[in-house]
Amino acid sequence: MSRIRKALLAISGGHFLVEGYAAFLPPLVPVFRTRLGFSLGAAAALAASLPIVSGLVQTIFGLVSDRMRHANALVVTSSILAAVSLALLPFARSFGWLLLIFTTIALSLAMFHPQGAIGMSQLSSTNKGRFMSVFNFGGSMGSFVGSLVIIPLFGLLHLQRFWILAIPGFALAFFQVFALPRQED
Repeated sequence: MSRIRKALLAISGGHFLVEGYAAFLPPLVPVFRTRLGFSLGAAAALAASLPIVSGLVQTIFGLVSDRMRHANALVVTSSILAAVSLALLPFARSFGWLLLIFTTIALSLAMFHPQGAIGMSQLSSTNKGRFMSVFNFGGSMGSFVGSLVIIPLFGLLHLQRFWILAIPGFALAFFQVFALPRQED
């Protein structure tokens, strides 16, 4: 596989992963509402926390990406952060802890998007539109697949074994370390 294709897969795969992990959360809100006994208003706030936090903080990560010498680290870190956050879901014993986990996954989205888009635009001078469409497709498919498979996965794994769902995130982060292009000093 060519260097560009590996990088394309690493970045688009990262978009699939962080969007997929984020899409797991809203369908699980009723499960946590029953388990932890919080109000319907709190459930709505929890679900709304993902786009609000991600949207607000994304600008900050965009500024950070522009100033970092090795900004690909944000792509790798976002995959790890999303995976760790998902693995911690079974340990949420209060609304506050659950909100912290949701917020952390939202931060992984905010961290990924600016650097993922920058990385895609740097892969080719002639195929920017095609590469960005692959990037966007990865994120859209992650949202679709994540929301589609989470309920059957929950039925199969229950919360106690959600750590298994974090394995692809760690595997992808490992791949990203080697597949993303080295940034020149």
